[in-house]
Amino acid sequence: MTQALPHPSSPPAQRRLTLRPHYGQAAILRSRRPITAAIAGTGGGKTVAGMGWLPLHMAQRPQQLWLVGEPTNDMVNKVLLEPTTTRPSLLQVLRTLDPHAIHNQSRNTIHTTYGTVILASATNPETMEGAHVAGAWLDEAGLMSRLAYETARRRCSYLNGPLLITTTPYNRGWLYHDIYKPWQAGDPDIEVINFPSTANPTYPTKAIELNRRTMNTARFRMMHEGSFARPQ
Repeated sequence: MTQALPHPSSPPAQRRLTLRPHYGQAAILRSRRPITAAIAGTGGGKTVAGMGWLPLHMAQRPQQLWLVGEPTNDMVNKVLLEPTTTRPSLLQVLRTLDPHAIHNQSRNTIHTTYGTVILASATNPETMEGAHVAGAWLDEAGLMSRLAYETARRRCSYLNGPLLITTTPYNRGWLYHDIYKPWQAGDPDIEVINFPSTANPTYPTKAIELNRRTMNTARFRMMHEGSFARPQ
């Protein structure tokens, strides 16, 4: 599956973001539920999928406000603003579509011709308050409080915007009780997408097998299979 996103103010052939997702990432991009939760193994590519999901929705609803949250300010910088050898940053992805995208450091926002993205830390959920947004993405939401999730969901409500959650299942907290269990029970507003670390074809197989042998079984299933395994 390949998604190509044309820049709204330029011919499609000039500025495009081409995505070649694996099956789990493709399911994230296809989801049209109000709440999509990608609960997956570490290194499986869920964050990269979020970086494709956001501009895809921004292109469909231009000139709006959007919210992206990370568990800490440090993760906001490392994940959203600084690329690594294995993945781009969100800022880098948005600049692929709009070379003039600007990061306002004092307000912690990214301004593009698609719209404005608010970068927030769940350490202080009140930083998510104050604006109605067209959609939100919470990355590694399993490390966030229920208050952060509820705040993001409320910010989306006025404009009926979608909420994307990408995370590894670190525990059986609000993510399990408020998202996973209702989805299991047939909640029509929630879609849970699960895939293991091995869905990412670049993830080192030897490292996974080493962890399988040396980690607690329940912990391995949580971290590499995206399963809400209960420790004995």
